[in-house]
Amino acid sequence: MQCHLVEGTAPFGIAGDYDGVAELWFDSVEEASKAFSEPKYREIIRADELKFVDPHKCISFMTEELQVI
Repeated sequence: MQCHLVEGTAPFGIAGDYDGVAELWFDSVEEASKAFSEPKYREIIRADELKFVDPHKCISFMTEELQVI
């Protein structure tokens, strides 16, 4: 499998060195947006993320998984 940027989206964040990758899977861009707008995400998960992630040094992007034969 290869992952390509979703058409109409672009990486956001700042470029720089990184030492890890987190991969999240959603059925659509809309579902991802909905998940990150969920009040419980902001209240519980985001608060925890900020204990170990510096959002100013993160790069985020969306891809589509394409099967390569």
